Amino acid sequence: MALSKEELHYYNRQLILSEVGHEGQAMLKDSAVLVIGAGGLGCPALQYMAGAGIGKIGIADFDKVSVSNLHRQTIYTYNDNGKWKCDAAANFVKNLNPFIEVVPYKILVSEDNILELISGYDIVLDCTDNPLSKYLINDACITGEKALVYGSVFKMEGNVTVFNLNDDSPTLRCLFPEPDHESPDCERSGILGIVPGITGMQMAIEAIKMILGNQEILNGKLLITNFATGESRIIGFKPDFRSREISKARFTTMLPSTISPSTLKM
Repeated sequence: MALSKEELHYYNRQLILSEVGHEGQAMLKDSAVLVIGAGGLGCPALQYMAGAGIGKIGIADFDKVSVSNLHRQTIYTYNDNGKWKCDAAANFVKNLNPFIEVVPYKILVSEDNILELISGYDIVLDCTDNPLSKYLINDACITGEKALVYGSVFKMEGNVTVFNLNDDSPTLRCLFPEPDHESPDCERSGILGIVPGITGMQMAIEAIKMILGNQEILNGKLLITNFATGESRIIGFKPDFRSREISKARFTTMLPSTISPSTLKM
């Protein structure tokens, strides 16, 4: 996919990189990434993927901007209070990079719509903040054969990994077989704004590396960053292929081939 004169100027500093170049920039332009959750993780991920030139970015969220979000969800302003996050985020992204397509989905992601939602994208970013949503997204990406970038934060710690890169890749259920319903969220445990900020950027770089064909991806590797100490470590984990069958069983009557794009509400 050719780049216009304006795009060449916009991406100038990135095109200089040997890891990107004109070919890589064209690959980014030809890619499509869906971000589920336009909150603390989604905001920085959206900002930097848009700046990098990912050609199509979907934003799925069914929440409104609150003043209490602003210390960590920095693509919004005080004037966005009460607006739908997907619309405010889409407006920010489009103003940041007019050369890409942005699609907001004002929907509550559920078993009824998630397979259709992810069908038009190459990579999914799970930027949600509750366990049930994370398992739903994981199971849908396995069924729909989509690569998944996972991120989570707790107090001063951030976790990032990649699931379902290919048929031999681990999934969320390989790392954590069942959801922890008692897992606290930031509303109860608190969060320093920069923690999801950096974690969301780490998620964005994993998506960009996948598109560019970089082999050093967090596939089967969990990156854990302790922002209180400045220490990072990577824990390796292996696939449990039984987990794929558990995930697929969730959607046995809703296979992707039966999906009609015209029914998704936006």
